[in-house]
Amino acid sequence: PRGHQWVQVDLGAPAEIHAIAIWHFHRERRVYFAVVVQLSDDPEFKQGVVTVFNNDDANKLGFGAGKDPCYIASHEGRVIPVAAVTARYARFHSHGNTSGASTDYVEAEIWGVPAK
Repeated sequence: PRGHQWVQVDLGAPAEIHAIAIWHFHRERRVYFAVVVQLSDDPEFKQGVVTVFNNDDANKLGFGAGKDPCYIASHEGRVIPVAAVTARYARFHSHGNTSGASTDYVEAEIWGVPAK
């Protein structure tokens, strides 16, 4: 896919999230643009949305200008620390990379414990 794309993960129940790791295509060196990671209990992401990573400094996606740094995708992925946010759903947004307009999500991991 090209342009703004997103992937959503349903954890099945609310969880206290402490870290997230994402991998984009990494066979060649690429920087992915407008990467935004959000958490919510709302499957439509219309309320209670917490943004835990945003490197969209040009606000291409409309979530506000991000201050997180861009990074080169690698086999190690990108680990995003999360300050114990309770949520059921995660959305991973991107908008192109240094090699083209694709978003190329390969894997996402969400680390946490069941919410109390």
